[in-house]
Amino acid sequence: MHNEIKAILRRWGAVRGMISRCTSDLKEIVDELDAIADVHPQALTGMPHSGQISNPTEQAVFRRMDMLDECRDRMRMLLNSLETEERFEREVEGLFVWLTNLQETVIRERYRTGLTQEEIAETLNYSDRHIRRIEREALTILEGHAHEKNLL
Repeated sequence: MHNEIKAILRRWGAVRGMISRCTSDLKEIVDELDAIADVHPQALTGMPHSGQISNPTEQAVFRRMDMLDECRDRMRMLLNSLETEERFEREVEGLFVWLTNLQETVIRERYRTGLTQEEIAETLNYSDRHIRRIEREALTILEGHAHEKNLL
């Protein structure tokens, strides 16, 4: 019961950490690649040239530029994927407006923090049974609204 919405919530729970780590790393790498791309052929050989570049140096530069372009394109694709995950996260969190504060807390603790129902019950000073009922009610509400938003 509620398997689809649970899968969505598990994905939602994992996405925040992945987004922040990858976004930061990828932006740094793109900046580094931009700096590498500014290297002139003479800097590669360490030798001054009088405006002319040797054929092997020129070929090496073009190969390096092609490689940099490919890397930059792959990283931009990753950034786009991360932006998609961020949109997904916002859509799921938009469903939480339909929950009570207690229902939202239980869902966040269960799927974002990864606590068990027993740990949530202990933390919130409720019985395990009550927390199971609250989660089940919240999942039913989220499932209905997720269908409306075509998340399922």
